[in-house]
Amino acid sequence: MQALRVRRIILNQRTIRGSHTIPPITSDAPPARAQLEAEVAARYEALMAAVASGHAPEFVALDVTMAQMKALYLVAARGSMHISALADLLGVTLSTGSGLVDRLVDQNLLERRHQEHDRRHVAVSLTPAGVELLERMRELSVRRVRTMLTAIDDDDLAALGRVLGSFIRQVSEEAAASPTTLDHPTVTPKQEGTR
Repeated sequence: MQALRVRRIILNQRTIRGSHTIPPITSDAPPARAQLEAEVAARYEALMAAVASGHAPEFVALDVTMAQMKALYLVAARGSMHISALADLLGVTLSTGSGLVDRLVDQNLLERRHQEHDRRHVAVSLTPAGVELLERMRELSVRRVRTMLTAIDDDDLAALGRVLGSFIRQVSEEAAASPTTLDHPTVTPKQEGTR
């Protein structure tokens, strides 16, 4: 959950499902500061690509698409959510979101629960197998990061630890102050039948 929020905050622009984007983050900072922020964001993206490349073979071996993995991470971050909210966060139509959920239910990674007060409302949550899959992905990422950190000398590693600690505190405070901003990116769902 924390990584998802951090990523959403610091990336300048991210394409969602090909044609939908989160608007670029604007900065009121002086040009030198804005340039430094852009460089740090670019380095972060390079780091995430390097981490991902380390467990790409394991990920490719899974029978889960990127869209399905996004859905699993979003449901994990919430614990449980309505299919309509999941579709909204993914920037897809309700029917596309329902189809995605159907496939994850068939793979025993998500489970549906009808709301007691209104059976038309369906919430989804992770199954134990879904939790296990996400934990496996987390462990692969942690292992990759730890391997990468062995190349850094002790002084730089300590400095990196301090900077990341400071950054995480700031992001956590922002998340606590406005969780809806972080949990609901501004995206426009695709129209049925478009790519």
